Amino acid sequence: MKMSLKGRSSLFLSIGLTAAILMILFFGLDQTEKEMEQNEPLRLEESLRRAAADCYSMEGFYPARLDYLIEHYGVLVDEERYHVYYETMGSNIMPVIEVIRKE
Repeated sequence: MKMSLKGRSSLFLSIGLTAAILMILFFGLDQTEKEMEQNEPLRLEESLRRAAADCYSMEGFYPARLDYLIEHYGVLVDEERYHVYYETMGSNIMPVIEVIRKE
């Protein structure tokens, strides 16, 4: 069964459009994944600050150690990927919190 020239060109056009759409989706998803990964340290930092503020509002102090936030407020820190700098200057002063991606 032979296809006409018009039928073949429609088939190639359909295949080409499908391939182009798939490539756009692939590159879009890849870019989104890269942006999410790039913003992950900032999200962790914000999560730690929120947990510290929650601790202060519920218990009346900022925790002296990061472990306290992890144990009592459910903050998850991937210690293989990130280093967390957590320094307190007093129980009534918000701690300095910085998240750095490990290389």
